Order: sequence, then C-alpha cells, then structure tokens
Amino acid sequence: MNALEAPLSGLEELTFLKLWHCRGISDLSPLCSLTNLERLLLTDVPLVSESGDSPGLKLIGDLKKLQRLELDLGPSVSDLSPLAGHPKLSYLSVDSRGGTRSLAQLEEMPALERLYFWPQPPFSGEELVAFEKSNPQCRINSQW
Repeated sequence: MNALEAPLSGLEELTFLKLWHCRGISDLSPLCSLTNLERLLLTDVPLVSESGDSPGLKLIGDLKKLQRLELDLGPSVSDLSPLAGHPKLSYLSVDSRGGTRSLAQLEEMPALERLYFWPQPPFSGEELVAFEKSNPQCRINSQW
C-alpha cells in the first residue's frame, strides 16, 4: 500500500495539504483523489523517480483547482514544464537551489500572479524581461 493512500483516504474535500520531510514517500498518486485541493506545500518530498523523470510534478499539474503551490525541490527537479498551462495556479514558490530552471517553461500560465524563486532566481535578465512581457499580470520575487 502507498504511504499516502491510507492517510488521504476519505479526504476528497481537503483544500490545503502540507507535506514536510516525507522522504519515505515515493509515490504521490494518492494526491489525484484530492480534486478540491487549492493549496499544496511540499518540502523535502521526492518528486523525481529513479529514472530521472518527475511524475510527482505531473500529478500536481493535474490538480486543476490548485491556486497556490510551494515547492522545496532542491537540485532534483529542473523541469517545471508539467505545471505549464495550469488554469488556476496564481502563486508559485520554488526553492531554486541547485537546479537549472527556465521561465519559458511557465509562460503559459494564465492565472499566475506571483512567482517566487528563492534564494535567487536561476535565470538570466533577458529571460526575465521576456517572461514579464508575455505575463504582465505576474510579479516575480526572488526573496522572501
């Protein structure tokens, strides 16, 4: 049985979930049952499989009511494209330590209003200017 399956069973109406330091979790598929989730905070939760892909991030991208997402990814995840096109995500906070990420991956997010990369943004000034032009509604911060 999945380590999250029993604890999340029957919580389909849950709107906020915080998972901190859950290294024993290797499968985030039970999150799919949380169709009303509006806010998700993941710290030190493995989102990358042994093969290097990030099925956990894809599952998060499928949570269509999600409005606020805070990720402490560390160096393991560099591709944020599974979040692209998310219809309601308005706040995204990403720990950018060690991973190379691109703002171009997030350009197709119509509801995005706030984007935080900490401790420092991992992209160039040119990329920032291009993102701001295509997403004028979004404010980017690189510090808490």
